[in-house]
Formats: sequence, C-alpha cells, structure tokens
Amino acid sequence: MRKVIFLMMTLCLLLMGTVTAFAQGGGKTMRFDKLPTNLTELQASPYASLQKPEYAAGLFVAAMCTYPTDANAALEMVKFLKGPDGLSTYQQQFLRDRMQGADYKPRSFFKGATPDNNYTPTQPYEIEFTTTPY
Repeated sequence: MRKVIFLMMTLCLLLMGTVTAFAQGGGKTMRFDKLPTNLTELQASPYASLQKPEYAAGLFVAAMCTYPTDANAALEMVKFLKGPDGLSTYQQQFLRDRMQGADYKPRSFFKGATPDNNYTPTQPYEIEFTTTPY
C-alpha cells in the first residue's frame, strides 16, 4: 500500500501539480508547526503512523521541501514513507530531475503559497486534501 501511495503522490506532485487524497468524509487538513528536516523529526510527527493515505501524501510534500537544502535527508524520509522496498536508483534520479531548479514545487501545495510570494506558505504549514470521484 505504501508503494502505491508513494507512486501516486510522486506523480501528482511532480507531473500533474495536484494533491488529491481519497479521504473518507470530505476534505482533510494536515497542519505542521515546523517542517521535518530529517527522518527523526518526520518519525516524531503525529502523521508518521501513516494510518490514512493523506498522512503519507502530506509527509511526502513536507519531506520534499527539504530536498533543495539536503537531498540525502529528504530521500531518507521518502524511503521511510515508501516502506521496505526503499527507492531505486531510477526513482532517486526521477525525483532529482523533477526537483532540479524547481524547489518551489513542494512548497506550492501549502496554503498561502502563490507565484506572487515565490510560493512562500503561511505558517503554520497546512495542506488541504479533497475527495474526488476519480
């Protein structure tokens, strides 16, 4: 299941530009007072239980915000989210290629982030998830 969620979020984040989780009962909001900068901080998050699909999706976005300053720490967090399979060399290169020169991509998913403010989100950091029939 983690593998499917990871692949879904990678495609959504990096190709389509939309974060949609299949959350039951309507929209959900994830709130972060501080974005994790390493695996220990990510695992300390209440969302690290990954009990809901949007938890993995939101943590993926938060982890990718670290990528421009510390790619290894970001990849370590993504490996945790993906589960025991880890990340192949191809998947790591895929993420690197999509993030190259585009550090704004993960920030763009947070509330308050717009092109006018260089995708600087408001704090606390919030991601809103909605349901869709697709």
